[in-house]
Amino acid sequence: MVNPIEAIAAILLIVMGYYDVKQREVDVRLVTASYAIIIISWILYVIIHHSLPYRNIILPFKFYIIVDALFIGIASLLAFLELFGWGDVAVLGLVALASPTTTNNSYVMPSMILVLLYFSVMIILFILLNITRNLILHRELLMKVPKRYRLTYPVIAKPVKVSDLLKKPSWWYPLNLCGKYQTRFNIYHNPEDIVKEVKKALSRGCLKKSDIVWVTYGHPGIAQIALAYVLSIILGDKPFIYLLT
Repeated sequence: MVNPIEAIAAILLIVMGYYDVKQREVDVRLVTASYAIIIISWILYVIIHHSLPYRNIILPFKFYIIVDALFIGIASLLAFLELFGWGDVAVLGLVALASPTTTNNSYVMPSMILVLLYFSVMIILFILLNITRNLILHRELLMKVPKRYRLTYPVIAKPVKVSDLLKKPSWWYPLNLCGKYQTRFNIYHNPEDIVKEVKKALSRGCLKKSDIVWVTYGHPGIAQIALAYVLSIILGDKPFIYLLT
């Protein structure tokens, strides 16, 4: 049986994920409205059914709440350090509000851990594809990368021509403009900011349009969390329990 609150939350997350893919930003009003809708849904469900939409859980309720609080706290710390978006934190909070214990199709795994596991699987698949592509197609370019970054760049980046980066601005962030190699970037920059940064390097004369630069992708975290939540509702924790057993 489908948990109606989780179904509503999934729809709201998909809508927010759409905006995240398009502009890497979600209106605060949409986030606030989503929280309000879930809270109202909880109230209406309890009034109508005189019960909660969850089957008996195996572990103590307090355990699940501690797990939710712990991971939201960690995500908040990462957001404070600008390694994670505050919108992503808000979405994880929405997941915890809609599914504070397990998702309706799970046995024991807390929904927060389950969503983050599916989220991690997506990131790992992206990384494996990126490594494979770099080792097959760009091995010579990798050898020109400083040794301290030679293990990192195949994992997180790909080489592109500067002219292509300007023609098709997207959510690919340059990591070695003007020979300055790094692994971090400003997650709040949009494609227009990236173009400005590249043009500034061109005007300084330390970069040419024919040069190759390494760029890393700014993942749409909210969209990936939304997909992970949908997977947690449909598949539950069965795939991971199967792997563990």
